[in-house]
Amino acid sequence: MAEDLKSKRRRKYTVESLKDATRAVANGMSVRKASLTFRVPQMTIVRYEKFPTAQKIGRKTKLDTTEEALLVDMLIAFGNSGFPMNKHYLRSFVDEISFGKGIGTIFSEK
Repeated sequence: MAEDLKSKRRRKYTVESLKDATRAVANGMSVRKASLTFRVPQMTIVRYEKFPTAQKIGRKTKLDTTEEALLVDMLIAFGNSGFPMNKHYLRSFVDEISFGKGIGTIFSEK
């Protein structure tokens, strides 16, 4: 017989509540009590205590934030002027930027 599969629910907590919980544990509160007080999973608190800088997920970006902001502004400007940029033009434009920086191609050839 097929079992009832339950979908895994993700707990919702803010970054501030996680930081508050780790500060409370650093000041002597138990991890369990901090978890219940701030509604953050216990293992999340423990993991954040051990590796506070390893919270970024994904690979490092090739373009810096100013270049990405310029791309967004350019896309919005083209769209507002009646010439929305499609995926292919955007990729070729980003490739031109990356070749100009000496990075090479950013996108895979798939």
